[in-house]
Amino acid sequence: MHITGRQVDGLLAVMLIVAAITLFSFFSTRIVHQSVSIAHGDPRGGPVVVKLSGDLSQGGIYYLPDNARYITGRQVDGLLAVMLIVAAITLFSFFSTRIVHQSVSIAHGDPRGGPVVVKLSGDLSQGGIYYLPDNAQLFHLLNLAGIERQEQFDSNLLALPMTAGQTVTLDAGHRLTLGQMGAALRLALDLSMDLNRATLDDLMLIPGVGESTAAKIVQFRETSGPFKKVADLKKIPGIKEKKLGQWGRHFYLPP
Repeated sequence: MHITGRQVDGLLAVMLIVAAITLFSFFSTRIVHQSVSIAHGDPRGGPVVVKLSGDLSQGGIYYLPDNARYITGRQVDGLLAVMLIVAAITLFSFFSTRIVHQSVSIAHGDPRGGPVVVKLSGDLSQGGIYYLPDNAQLFHLLNLAGIERQEQFDSNLLALPMTAGQTVTLDAGHRLTLGQMGAALRLALDLSMDLNRATLDDLMLIPGVGESTAAKIVQFRETSGPFKKVADLKKIPGIKEKKLGQWGRHFYLPP
């Protein structure tokens, strides 16, 4: 499930409000409790007049409202302790969620960064999915990931343009390897797959494409050669304009 930055910020705002209400309840309850202890002799307290005495310093005449119930000091302190714990948990959740949210944004780039979606992985902590602008080169990705000492890499490699669906792997020997995302990841990121390279299993990942249809596509390639355009799928029995409209966006043909 994808959670947007606005949803996270909304959740954090709710938690802050809960924390503020909890803290306000704590201090206001403490003040009310103290004022009752001190002003117990005030006739304005209510029509129910009672006397409290014994081995305590707060003995005397108390004026209580109708239907008043007695709450001990320990009960009040217990309630305050619970509210403080809730406030502490809420504040902890706020800061921990904010830290995690920020780290994910940094490590995986911002979807608003551009239409070129690539994956960076290997012996590094900044791996993830990155969104790059059009005409971005490999060194732009490394800069975005915070990878320094780029002089150790081939300058020609660093100047290579990045295309959507590419993978970049940095191994323990500081070697960069370029590749292509698998079909499952491409579909998850709403990227199309190479119609002439998609395997039977790859094709079956597309919603609505069953094993029989996928086998026909593979067989067509084997007997008629590579597809020259995506619309040639209509040459396969059972694939009409409607299905082509549903499936066509999942395919592309490299130049």
